[in-house]
Amino acid sequence: RESTQSTSSLERDAAYSYFLKLADRQTTDNSMASTRRFAVALLVIFTLNTFLLHTESVSCCLSYTKRQIHCQRMKGYTIQTVMSICDMDAIIFHTNSGKFVCADPAKKQTQETIQCLSARAKSIA
Repeated sequence: RESTQSTSSLERDAAYSYFLKLADRQTTDNSMASTRRFAVALLVIFTLNTFLLHTESVSCCLSYTKRQIHCQRMKGYTIQTVMSICDMDAIIFHTNSGKFVCADPAKKQTQETIQCLSARAKSIA
């Protein structure tokens, strides 16, 4: 009888030891998987951050205004060319209220507004 009890005790200990090793292996596998997921997430964040830092925010005119452009309401202008990232030539007028107005550089009114702003700048300087 003692030999039967010791055999079942050994079997129980062996089974218990096996389950402990199995649980330990699963914990190790889970922590390795978690570490891999963390590393991949970190790599993705780093890549996106690098990409976003090197991306320029560009506003391009897509159409011209049909409204009258009054020199008194403008504080300056920027020239947009096809050579840049944008698809069309334009004059971007900067209004006193902080807005932007896109104008056709070939139009007479646009040229007059540019001359008015240039004359104003010369009188200030």
